[in-house]
Amino acid sequence: MTRGGTYALERDTVVQQRGFAFDLSPWPDEPPTDDPAQPLGADAATLGQILTAAEDQAGGGLIKIWGFIPWYEKYSSVVGGKHLPTDGEWESTWLFSQHGGYLQGGGGDAYGVAMANVSVHKFGPKPAGRAAPRPPTEADLIAAGYLTPDGKVSPGHTFVLFYAGDYDLAHPVLALLASYATAGWVDPQRGQVPLAWGFNPGLVEDIPGVMTYFYATAAPQDYFVAANSGAGYLNPDGLTEVGLLRWLWRSGLYYWLYGYNVQGFLLNGNGAHLSQRRLDAFTFIAPVGILSPEIQTDEPWPRLQRGTPVSAIPAEALAGTPDVAAEAIHTVYRRAVLQQGRPPFLAMRSAFQPPTFLWGTRDRLQTLEAEGHFTGLDGAPVYPGYTVVDPYTFFFLLDRWLATE
Repeated sequence: MTRGGTYALERDTVVQQRGFAFDLSPWPDEPPTDDPAQPLGADAATLGQILTAAEDQAGGGLIKIWGFIPWYEKYSSVVGGKHLPTDGEWESTWLFSQHGGYLQGGGGDAYGVAMANVSVHKFGPKPAGRAAPRPPTEADLIAAGYLTPDGKVSPGHTFVLFYAGDYDLAHPVLALLASYATAGWVDPQRGQVPLAWGFNPGLVEDIPGVMTYFYATAAPQDYFVAANSGAGYLNPDGLTEVGLLRWLWRSGLYYWLYGYNVQGFLLNGNGAHLSQRRLDAFTFIAPVGILSPEIQTDEPWPRLQRGTPVSAIPAEALAGTPDVAAEAIHTVYRRAVLQQGRPPFLAMRSAFQPPTFLWGTRDRLQTLEAEGHFTGLDGAPVYPGYTVVDPYTFFFLLDRWLATE
């Protein structure tokens, strides 16, 4: 059992794909809760042996890993361990990446619901190829008031991008279809605010009919961008050189087939700042723009990397109420723009939040600003001109700012 979900319901697809099942702790410095009397580190050593054997059997190829280990409760401080739950996610994902493994299946507790019948979904119709969205033209942006007639970014705006994630695994993508009036794809406010949906296009391998449905029913304000970190979840710096080439080929193929050219979340986990050479490589498959966590984005940012705008997503994720989320955005503005002097472009991440929440966040940003609620570093009212835009407008304007300012 996991929080709100049951991995046993996913066994159908693991059996169908002849998977090898394991449940082991990645931590060598403490015994797991399910086997406290084992020799210290036995779980972690066994896990390493399994991954090495899988790597040898794959002959240098990539390895699909269906679900998370239960890092969020079983091997963490939640049950008295030494390590925070997210530390277990990063530790295990880094270990998998070092052996060429990527995650693409179960999320354990996404939306508090379990997942089943992927062995049936696997035979659904694959989506037809999709072209990437048409980027705005300079004339479009001048007409919108975002560019001046001479082609410079108009003053008086702080451009905000909503990254709606994290749909890198099959579990949260299937859960997004659950019939909750304000919590999924059926949300009545979907399409009323531009969203950069962080999807893994490689999920056409497992839930092709579901992906076909998402592409067919997307509203004009729904944009699909790549999730962490490619066509599946891994940490790029954990890969060998050959593994990286295989990963870029896999991810680039799916990006090309389904119109992805924005890397909405490039997560390197325990690898910290992504090496420049590997960041350069991602600009080939995501030339429009790349976002990575602020703690893993090296200075200066935002910047142009081989002509591709690269910027950071702050630690402040959008959650709670729209008022709380609006305050989080302004906190980032005060730090990044007013204190650090960065350009007025804020990319904000939300995880498993409904469109109604993000629609409400945009509304509260505008209302609170009109009421003079926001203050600067000196406590005086400020008017940032918060403007929520789609990812293509965001990166077009950021590129122009970086090239002209």
